[in-house]
Amino acid sequence: MPKKNQANEWKEEYLPRLKNSLLYKQLVTNCRAKDSEVITTVDAAISYSCQRTKTIIKHMGEYTLHDGDHLFRVLELMERLITKENIKNLSTPELMLLILSAFFHDIGMAPDEKEVLL
Repeated sequence: MPKKNQANEWKEEYLPRLKNSLLYKQLVTNCRAKDSEVITTVDAAISYSCQRTKTIIKHMGEYTLHDGDHLFRVLELMERLITKENIKNLSTPELMLLILSAFFHDIGMAPDEKEVLL
């Protein structure tokens, strides 16, 4: 996981786009009264995945670009397929699983920098 100060810097990179997501907005709404740790966990996981996927292009140049933009496009496609009306009816675990699936679907392609150096 990124160091605390790095995570705060990276938030500026992804948080504005995340706050526009229908799935994320609904998750925040569902978690307002309780379960605030869910938002903290999702934010940390998204920060990690956005940074980790940057290693894909660095070490696997033969692949198409799999970066934060790609991850957000996947999230946006999910929202279009699910529809705004259906998103309103999803539970907190369902919303969390969908968001994390969008951001971690390519994580296996992202090598750990320590492993690459070995």
